Amino acid sequence: MRLTERQAKYVQYLLDRCAKDDYYPAKLDGRTLTFTDHEGYADFLQLVRDEASYDASCGMRTAGFMLAAKLEREY
Repeated sequence: MRLTERQAKYVQYLLDRCAKDDYYPAKLDGRTLTFTDHEGYADFLQLVRDEASYDASCGMRTAGFMLAAKLEREY
């Protein structure tokens, strides 16, 4: 999946958080996102939704909700 620059930065932030647990549900190569498998897709989508909800509750406008919608449309 091709991402915008803003979405790629958001994804990289989320993947960096996953690195703490040594679990990588997806791989980001430049602005191309690839999932490890269907479970990785589901885990990453949930991670994006959770982070976007948290951001919104803090009043922050991030790429999270648009990214979640894009993931749902394309997969």
